[in-house]
Amino acid sequence: MSTEPRKKSRRAPNGARKQLILDAATMLFSSRAYEDVSLDEICEQAGVISHGLVAYHFNGKRGLYTEVLERIWDDFLDYQRPRPDELTMEAQLRGLLRRHYEYIETDPQRWLNLFQSRATHDEVHEIAEAAWSAAVGQILDILQLERDQPPRLRAALRGFVGYTHELTLDWVKHRDLDHSDIAELSYDTLVENLRIGGKGRPDVAQTIATLEGAPAPEVAAGRRSG
Repeated sequence: MSTEPRKKSRRAPNGARKQLILDAATMLFSSRAYEDVSLDEICEQAGVISHGLVAYHFNGKRGLYTEVLERIWDDFLDYQRPRPDELTMEAQLRGLLRRHYEYIETDPQRWLNLFQSRATHDEVHEIAEAAWSAAVGQILDILQLERDQPPRLRAALRGFVGYTHELTLDWVKHRDLDHSDIAELSYDTLVENLRIGGKGRPDVAQTIATLEGAPAPEVAAGRRSG
């Protein structure tokens, strides 16, 4: 019987291999559309031999893709959050919109590949729905409005998020506006959506006055009557 010590396996631990696969998939799905990336390429890039590891950790290519999307959306939403030095409502909202475009500008092709893919799995729709709802929640938190809003304002804010998505795709394709210009356009559109969706709401009117740097409506009315 041999007394030589066994050589230690050089394979990465299970958790590390999962991360390697996720990193490789993120890179490949960011550079090409879902349908143009194969499991063979992902495994080769990750340095793993078997497709079985993808099935084990992610339940296949579809599950891996949805986890990549969740990872990017979470990172994206976290990057947009207000910064400690943004002390006013206007500064926080402008900062959120500016960072939206800054984040995408770091890798615009990834945005096109991931969010214009023909992959239409239910899981992808669920991730997009959750991300859009989270984006509306971020805006409402900055505006100091309750998250559970009446239908009119809820629809106006959801419409703004959809508008921003399409505006972003147009900007990425054409690149004929600076990201600060496109952020300004988004800000002005959001204020108008608030005005329309919050028509007749004193709290929303107060919020709009704050964003526009104008006197609160009741103060302005008092000055006119004086």
